[in-house]
Amino acid sequence: MFDNLLAKRKGKQNKARLLRICLDLIEKYEVNSKAISKSCNNDMESGIRRQIEVFSSEIENWDDYDTDYIEIAHKLLVEISFNLLASGKYHLYAGILNPLNCSGSLLRVHNNSLLWAVEKGVITEEEMDEQTRNLRRYIKEMG
Repeated sequence: MFDNLLAKRKGKQNKARLLRICLDLIEKYEVNSKAISKSCNNDMESGIRRQIEVFSSEIENWDDYDTDYIEIAHKLLVEISFNLLASGKYHLYAGILNPLNCSGSLLRVHNNSLLWAVEKGVITEEEMDEQTRNLRRYIKEMG
């Protein structure tokens, strides 16, 4: 009985930790910019929470010693910001992001997360360039 309670508590802690790290990184990447744009925190948080729930059973079994929460958080930020920017929701029209919404913040989170991944050796510069080209193509086509 106690093992089950401890496992459930640990699972909730893992999910809360991942969410907290993601939100802290979003804030860091938004604050480090001199550009003024609306925060993407709410939009990103919704996507992060959905992904955490999709992978809930896996996350609940993570071991703190073998899990790189920072790397996983950056991967989540790249994926979610890419999907949001490519959705067309943040465009004025095809190829043009709306400067009055949080598209600028989303782009900063996406780019800074990719740069982090390159600096840490998670991806290569070529992979980052390909990801950037793909995002530009989607932005151009959607909206």
